[in-house]
Amino acid sequence: MQPDDVIEVREKSHQNPMILHARDATAHAPSPNWLEVDRENLKARVLGQPKRSDLVQIQLNEQLIVELYSK
Repeated sequence: MQPDDVIEVREKSHQNPMILHARDATAHAPSPNWLEVDRENLKARVLGQPKRSDLVQIQLNEQLIVELYSK
């Protein structure tokens, strides 16, 4: 992902119950500071690359990622 990239849900999936549930379940969660989120239109714009310190809010096991890509 690069700055100014737009990530969005396909138009035909806008009424998908799972997507709508995920949107509603995260409605009060703050969005990452490296994303500009438009929940109503199911899209986001990348403002910049996330810094390592930005990822502490995400449960992340880096060792599992390294192991996956080393196979």
